[in-house]
Amino acid sequence: METIDALREALEAERPLWIGYADTDGTVTQQIVDPIRLSGGVLTAFDHRFEQVRSFTVARVTGVAPLATHETDA
Repeated sequence: METIDALREALEAERPLWIGYADTDGTVTQQIVDPIRLSGGVLTAFDHRFEQVRSFTVARVTGVAPLATHETDA
């Protein structure tokens, strides 16, 4: 539940997050995202790496950490 709690907190506070995310082949990538919605086990967020809104299956999120706002400006 820590992951979901952290996602909910970031969503409510409208702050960016770092997430670790396991792709379908098991490769874990790191993403900086701005959460938009959390529903049905899916996080919808703006992905800074791809500069687009994407959906992330919460079960594949391997880690979550808050970011300082300036980290997304790079």
